Amino acid sequence: MSSDPLTSVSATERKQDPEDAVSISAWTPPAQQQVEPHARATEILHQVEYYFSDENLPGDSHLLGFTGRDGTKPVNLSMILNFKKMKQYRPKAAVREVLKSSSVVEVVDTNHIKRRYPLTTPLLVVPKVDEARARREITLAANPHLTKNMLKSTGFEPNATEPPLTDEERSLYDPSFDFIDRIQTAVKYFASKRKMHQDLRQIFEKFLLFGGFINNAQNIQSGMSKEELKKQEGLTEAQAKEQLEYFSVSDAVVTAISSSYEDETKNSEFVVDFEGLAKGFLSSEFMASFDYYDEKMVKKGTQVLRSFYNYLLLHRVCPEYDEQLRAAYSICDVAETELNKLAVADKCLPGAFNAACSTLFKGSYVGLHRDAFSAAPDDEDGGWIMQGDNIGLSGKDARIIFSAGIAAYGTDEQYEKAETFLKDDIEHVDCVTHEGIGLEVMSIELPNKKAVELYERLNSTETDSYQIACIQPMGWLVCKPWDVPIAAPKDLPEHAKAKTSCGETSVFLIEQEVLPFCFEGMKIDCTVKQLDSGIKWIDTIDSLFPSFYTWLPNENLCGKGAWKEPGPPKEWMLRQIQRSGKVSEGAIVSAQMDDQSTNAVGN
Repeated sequence: MSSDPLTSVSATERKQDPEDAVSISAWTPPAQQQVEPHARATEILHQVEYYFSDENLPGDSHLLGFTGRDGTKPVNLSMILNFKKMKQYRPKAAVREVLKSSSVVEVVDTNHIKRRYPLTTPLLVVPKVDEARARREITLAANPHLTKNMLKSTGFEPNATEPPLTDEERSLYDPSFDFIDRIQTAVKYFASKRKMHQDLRQIFEKFLLFGGFINNAQNIQSGMSKEELKKQEGLTEAQAKEQLEYFSVSDAVVTAISSSYEDETKNSEFVVDFEGLAKGFLSSEFMASFDYYDEKMVKKGTQVLRSFYNYLLLHRVCPEYDEQLRAAYSICDVAETELNKLAVADKCLPGAFNAACSTLFKGSYVGLHRDAFSAAPDDEDGGWIMQGDNIGLSGKDARIIFSAGIAAYGTDEQYEKAETFLKDDIEHVDCVTHEGIGLEVMSIELPNKKAVELYERLNSTETDSYQIACIQPMGWLVCKPWDVPIAAPKDLPEHAKAKTSCGETSVFLIEQEVLPFCFEGMKIDCTVKQLDSGIKWIDTIDSLFPSFYTWLPNENLCGKGAWKEPGPPKEWMLRQIQRSGKVSEGAIVSAQMDDQSTNAVGN
């Protein structure tokens, strides 16, 4: 039977040259590949062993600074290859292979070697330690993902200093120049003189966008030159130059500020307010875009702003706003303290007493309790609750915490009512008010001596360590109503509006261990509930804000959500229109509709 000529392959065609065959299994990583023996291996071995020998090392203060007094700490091989007598020996991989056969030194990894045995002879010199370099080497060894460049000074360090001003720099910020031009130039020069890693760059970019700048990265990355922008986009010399700046002030801001200069009586949509911008950015945009729970991230965020304000002050970029810049600088100090406290408070609040009230009186915590003992094997959540987990409060724990709080801080009437419904039927106790409200902390009061003694007596009768941990002394958060700027408007009758706006203060019980992380001026967006006995508690917390919280509509006006007026159609748009339709008397009519209208007229 003959084979199909369309599908058969001859033996000659199937045969492949062994040299052309590629085997995936034969591939090895570069670090494991065989290195050709170095032609001067004996010289390399002799020279390196001499550096680490008992004859040389005790008298080499420079090398001892890296090997340590016993001579056995790892040393970077690249540093050894930079010695005068070693520069002739390359490549590094071949030198490393030679040293693997040494009886004096051993190869630690691809980048480090060390002496095999400690020194036995006394040192002849004091080791010369380059502390900065030693710290860098230790950091690099502990963090393999870092590079030397990543450890270099960025210019954002708290102790970073600005170089002396040159005549050229002074001329850039002549007070006679328009403020917009000066601030754009300052941003460009500030960014060029700083080494910005990814997180620093993101913070600075978010800050500029929030403050009315736009990012021209798309134009820069497109590779278009100034001449191409002028020719293809029809831009002037000044417009093309502005497009090639990485950051520039948005047109909306330029128009608003320019109009305010022309007519001072006119209310401008934008104003220059460095302090207000610092408050708005650090209290909203920064908290939403970055992990303010991370103390290091908060420090980076505030330091980026401090460094920028310091640059503007020292270079006299806008002396007419120096007072605002100093105030904005101070806001960074406040933010660094308050955001760190806010991160802890956000995890702890509303606290055990408020959670106990919520659990007992049909609040958001009711039915939330889960632990490794309450979850049966057939429960849906039985698989992910592990031994030692404890979510929410059990009914028993909630009763203990609530009873202790009322006994220590409640009135006699509240204590009697609480005792009654705890014994009888707590299921039928209803809240008389349930209100979403904003609160501002006016003062913080620690527990008095009488309350502390009462809690000590209660804990002395407990044998369960967990129950003792639950029963903690409490202090007070004294709060006043605060209008949440981002809250939806409330549709209330006039008498209810008058009641909510009367400015009545409220007092909430908070555990003593949580109070140090609260502060005067802290703002809380929450839900508050109250019983007919006057017992009031914070049921849920939606958001916490620092004392300097300021809501600005910047992002809606000049950020990502800003409306952009569509411009005239570009050339490629016109070509597409011509393919699909016709332009008649300024209106675009599709080809199909135009044919139908022609037929109608013909008929």
